[in-house]
Amino acid sequence: MVNEGSIVIEELKNSELKKFRELVKEVFNNYDATYVLKALGHVRTYVAKYMGKIVGFAETYMTKINNTKAGIIYYIGVHPKFRKKGVGKALVNYVINYFRKHGAKVVLASTRTWNIEARKFFKNLGFEEIPYERIIEEKGYDYFLKLIRALYAYEDDIFLIKKL
Repeated sequence: MVNEGSIVIEELKNSELKKFRELVKEVFNNYDATYVLKALGHVRTYVAKYMGKIVGFAETYMTKINNTKAGIIYYIGVHPKFRKKGVGKALVNYVINYFRKHGAKVVLASTRTWNIEARKFFKNLGFEEIPYERIIEEKGYDYFLKLIRALYAYEDDIFLIKKL
C-alpha cells in the first residue's frame, strides 16, 4: 500500500527523461502525450517517486490573469497501477505549497467534460468546478479568453479553481 508519506516529490532531472517519457505514454493517449512532452523546458515538472520509481508527475507554471498571480497545473498524470493511492494528491498538495510560497492567489487547472475522474479528483482536493459558460456569464468573454490563453486550454470546457 502506498501512502502519501512514502512518496518523494522533486523536480524532474535530465537523467530521468527517458523514464518520464515512458510514463507519459502509459498515462496519456498520443494526442495529450505529445503536448506533455512538448511542454518540457517551458514548464516546471515535478515527479512523484515511490521506492525510487517515477509513478506520477505534474507540469506547472505561474502566470498573471488580470493582475492576479495564478499557479497553473498544466498536466498531471499518475501511472495506472498507482492511481487512487495518494500519488496525485501528494503532487497537487506539493505544487499548491510551491504556488503559495511564490505569491499565487489562485490555482487553476482545466479538463474536458467527459473526464469525470479528473473532475472528481480536483473537486475532492477543494477545487471549484466552473463550466466555461458560467465564466463567460459571470466574468465576461474577455476574461474567458484570458483564462483559455493562460491555461492553453483551447479544447477544455471545465475550469477548476482553488483560491489560496
